[in-house]
Amino acid sequence: MPVEEGWVYGQKPKEPEAPPDLESLFEAAGVPDKLTNGQPPFSPEWYAGAKDRQRVRDLEIEQIMSQRNDVRHQWAELMWTDLTIWRDRIDYTAALPEPLADLQALLARTKHERPDDVARFEEIQEIAARAGVRQVQVRMHLVEAKEQMMDIEGKVRSKEAEDEAAEKDRLEKKRLAEKRRRRAERVLKRNEALLAGEEPPPLIEDSEEEGIQSRDDPKDSMQELIEASPQGMRTRSSRSEDSPAAHSLANSLSPPPLQRGGLARELPPLQDPPLPPLD
Repeated sequence: MPVEEGWVYGQKPKEPEAPPDLESLFEAAGVPDKLTNGQPPFSPEWYAGAKDRQRVRDLEIEQIMSQRNDVRHQWAELMWTDLTIWRDRIDYTAALPEPLADLQALLARTKHERPDDVARFEEIQEIAARAGVRQVQVRMHLVEAKEQMMDIEGKVRSKEAEDEAAEKDRLEKKRLAEKRRRRAERVLKRNEALLAGEEPPPLIEDSEEEGIQSRDDPKDSMQELIEASPQGMRTRSSRSEDSPAAHSLANSLSPPPLQRGGLARELPPLQDPPLPPLD
């Protein structure tokens, strides 16, 4: 094994390859020339509005999906109605009196009234036989048509139920994704407040989906006390700091230690929290 300098495990490393001609690659791929000059192809305002455009696209997609679901349901109902109408027509046709009965009556009447007219009797008998065969075929076709319609209706209903279940599953997944997104946004805002040294908002459940809201919010209680004061603001001279009620009120209004994050968790709870900003 050679021990020369620059060898790795007895193998000489490959020389670095020259970078490709990026401008030629961009030109061959049809990339705008602005990228080769260090400039984006669109203005900064266009990139800044990406979230708004995505939101509009999501709304449009949701509208299209809803319209598609409505059209699919309307088509299924139309198919059910048409198949039901044609099935009723088949039942009505099958329940009609048979024309063959008249031929049988004519055949018996001819045999009784014209016993010597054998040719006429055989002619009517042949017509009645052909009509009987044709009637059996028609009834078989009616039964087959009815079975096919029932089969098609069953497939349409099965497909409609499958698509409806898929639509409900899609909406449920979309609802859960929106819930996770809103929760992630609340966690992000809370972390931003902790990094800025501010009091983080309480991390409550999603009020839009779960219907859970925090009723014992310290900020709401503080705002009610401020609005109830005569001067419309809370000052140090307007309360007695030595009063036990004041200390208990301050303790109840101070945020719990679990709402702190990072190094602030090691600090004791605030006995005199700062006043919230007045709108």
